[in-house]
Amino acid sequence: MQHHIDDIDHKIMQLLQYEARISISQISKEISMSQPSVK
Repeated sequence: MQHHIDDIDHKIMQLLQYEARISISQISKEISMSQPSVK
């Protein structure tokens, strides 16, 4: 099974690399997606 990283995944990874303790709610605000989608 192959997984592909799309633009949204890339943005989430950048946020986590910058601040590893960022909350899911903050990530969802930064990328304009719902919290369940981010999880």
